[in-house]
Amino acid sequence: MATIGSFGPIVFSVSSDKVFTFSNGNFSRGERWGEIPRIGKTPKLQFLGPDSAEVSMDITLDATLGVQPWKTHRKIMIMANKGTPNYLVIGGKKIGRSHAKFVISKVSTAWGIVMSNGGILRMTMSVTFKEYF
Repeated sequence: MATIGSFGPIVFSVSSDKVFTFSNGNFSRGERWGEIPRIGKTPKLQFLGPDSAEVSMDITLDATLGVQPWKTHRKIMIMANKGTPNYLVIGGKKIGRSHAKFVISKVSTAWGIVMSNGGILRMTMSVTFKEYF
């Protein structure tokens, strides 16, 4: 089994029995700025400091690739609802400034293939992680 990365107990990996990976990974971080109003002039900008980093990715849950879509979806949603911080690891390296932990800040789910009995064969979760200090 080749491990690609992890977020706490969620392990992204590839083996002959299971393919559980992500796509469209994106890292972003900005800076915080304040504006001081000035009469008759443009506002003066003041640097307030760095903003929290965000990582977003699409996670495909496909039963034909050895993943249980509903079970895995539920596991991710429980982690999001609890707000428990975990390390986000990609390629063996912790992501973020000073190896900060992350929380799941947003999740959306698209049902890709729904079977005639209502079971989900494939779904894609778009997950956003936010740096947590």
